[in-house]
Amino acid sequence: MNFQKNCFPVFVLIITCVFVLQAPVTYGRSSIDLVNAKINEFPIFELTLDKVTDLFGRPSVVEPPCIIGEKFGAFLHYHDEGLTFIFFHPESDKEQHCTGVSIYLAKKWDKRANRFYGSYAGEILRNVNAKRKAKDVIQTFSDCNPKDLYNEKEVEAKKKLFRDNDDMLKTSISGYTRVQITPPGAKHRVTFEYEETTKFIEKIAIFLLTKNQ
Repeated sequence: MNFQKNCFPVFVLIITCVFVLQAPVTYGRSSIDLVNAKINEFPIFELTLDKVTDLFGRPSVVEPPCIIGEKFGAFLHYHDEGLTFIFFHPESDKEQHCTGVSIYLAKKWDKRANRFYGSYAGEILRNVNAKRKAKDVIQTFSDCNPKDLYNEKEVEAKKKLFRDNDDMLKTSISGYTRVQITPPGAKHRVTFEYEETTKFIEKIAIFLLTKNQ
């Protein structure tokens, strides 16, 4: 009886360790390097769809590949983690390598999925977080050709055009309320979308450059 009592906690500990070792990498332990386009030391654009799900587990929402005029690869949304991974269409790339990642620093409503994106809780190198503003990004990434894409005339024009459609307004001006960096010699670009009034960073996108870019 004493033997059974003593062994039971050990058995529970062993089982617990097995589950911990098999658990996927979660956003709380992930680290993102924007300049070198890496997540947990994995080159982002070498990640396949299968590898991403091995690392992060089951997505909250999956948008499958489709062809609407042009080919669109799958989107894997991890709402609670504040991450979205985008991939090549399988007809263009059988392994469906990643072409981009969106990182949400501020809680944001996803109307199509009817749920919120949580705030990314992992580490972003160079101390990038939701407390940073556009000017901080420009200073921190001064070695990466930073550009503030804000255009007051364009933003005001969009406000007049979509004054009765708040969703369309936010989408249309987001292209102008962002800072863009291009690391020297890199094949990718990073954008930092910020809130127009306060300039706090709300969303980051890392994407592979195409031939036209």
